[in-house]
Amino acid sequence: MKRFGILILLICLGAVEVAAQSYTVRFRGVDSNNETYRLDSIEITDLTQGWSMVMVSPDTVLQLTVETEGIAVAEREAAVVGRPYPNPGEEAVRCDIAVRDNTRAKIKLYGSDGIMRAESEATLNKGVNTIEARADRCGMYWMMVEADGQKSVAKFAITKGSGRCGISLSQSGKVTKGENSETFMAGDRMRFKGYATFKGSSVSSAEREEQVSGDCEITLALPIRYDDTAATVTLTGRFSVGEGRQVSFSQGNLQYSTAGSHQTASGSTVAGTWRFAATQYEYIGEGNAMIGAGYDGYIDLFGWGTSGWSSGATAYQPYSVNEDNSDYTPGGDGLTGLTESTANADWGVYNAISNGGGRPEQWRTLTTEEWQYLTDENNESRAGKKAQATINTDGADYNGLLLLPDTFELPDGCQYTAGFGNGYLTNQYDTEQWSAMEEAGAVFITTSGRRNGTTVTHVNARGIYWSSSPMDESNAHTLFFVTGTMQSNAAEARRIGAAVRLVKDVEE
Repeated sequence: MKRFGILILLICLGAVEVAAQSYTVRFRGVDSNNETYRLDSIEITDLTQGWSMVMVSPDTVLQLTVETEGIAVAEREAAVVGRPYPNPGEEAVRCDIAVRDNTRAKIKLYGSDGIMRAESEATLNKGVNTIEARADRCGMYWMMVEADGQKSVAKFAITKGSGRCGISLSQSGKVTKGENSETFMAGDRMRFKGYATFKGSSVSSAEREEQVSGDCEITLALPIRYDDTAATVTLTGRFSVGEGRQVSFSQGNLQYSTAGSHQTASGSTVAGTWRFAATQYEYIGEGNAMIGAGYDGYIDLFGWGTSGWSSGATAYQPYSVNEDNSDYTPGGDGLTGLTESTANADWGVYNAISNGGGRPEQWRTLTTEEWQYLTDENNESRAGKKAQATINTDGADYNGLLLLPDTFELPDGCQYTAGFGNGYLTNQYDTEQWSAMEEAGAVFITTSGRRNGTTVTHVNARGIYWSSSPMDESNAHTLFFVTGTMQSNAAEARRIGAAVRLVKDVEE
């Protein structure tokens, strides 16, 4: 893991006398451009009194409540699932969750990339239950617990991998962590240590000791600039989407994280990072259930027109989960598409994509007419150029739709059967064979599933891909396929999370 130094700036906003009042200590992270950078956790130690605690999330505020006797109690914000401890931890962390009655629970562990690393189903006993999460490598992780119809999430850092991921559960029957019993005296000497994520790793701060006698703001100034390390791959195939018009496809599905920043077609720099998946068959899957403004892992299932452009729609952010389809209306008109005056509602038009050229207005979403032309057997350039297939790589099978370019020569050692006669098993490729097919120009549209609110289903079974075309005020057109069949002008409710595969116009 690459190490970076971190400078802590402590700004005291004024001392106050010991009385029945509170000192507020605020934490903020910035990168080398002085842009806000997400802090994952802050370790706070009162060296005078001999206690320590950990705060999580980028908006953490520590309240040191001073009593009339000169004694203070450190109060922590209410936490979900209980507070992970230790946080950060080496190899593993624990968190406590209390339930009133015995209840069945699902526990899932996600990496910052949104990929689920471990899962477990167990009965939580009445009282306090301790969950331990073990990670195979350093980085940020999210634990999600589903119980009694509710989802709770805890975020934590792992600074040293254990070589395996796993979840274990025990019942203690009493609370042993998170009690607000620490004391503080005005002028106590404090030590602060911050943790942030950079390129999937934990970055720790330098330690700074200060006497705290009033309201303070602590800025963790990270001498790093957020960028993305996802590989850039150029796909060579050219595909007709209209008479005399061809496109090339992006290297994979579009993904988004709230971390970092990027340029937009409006000329502004906004929070978040867009990137293409590293491979054509890659998808986030169940990690999309974590979607939300406070989740900084990657997602790849979006509501329609959620590019981040304030288009007049109520729901326009990539992490929007509004339940009303009418909230997803660019320009405020239910029959307006993601083109022309509202083209900025198109993900590829409005946003710079980190491994897709790094500038806005480089990519776009196909219209439903273009999806239809691309897959129409009656078009001479496209006849016999679509099929279903399975790619077996790294011990996993990925199902999807296979599209061949207008001009294609089958590589040696590979087979191809047009159509969907045997569903996803119509064509099967191992890693080496798929590499040859991809080099020859083949495109694979993966089965990334469907998101309804925060529920993800049909992963590796269905492919649902947005077009830029509306159907009516509640629905938009999609490319839809399951094993054995495909619709190029299907419809989906705008609030549903579907995948986005961008294209670039071929210019002669």
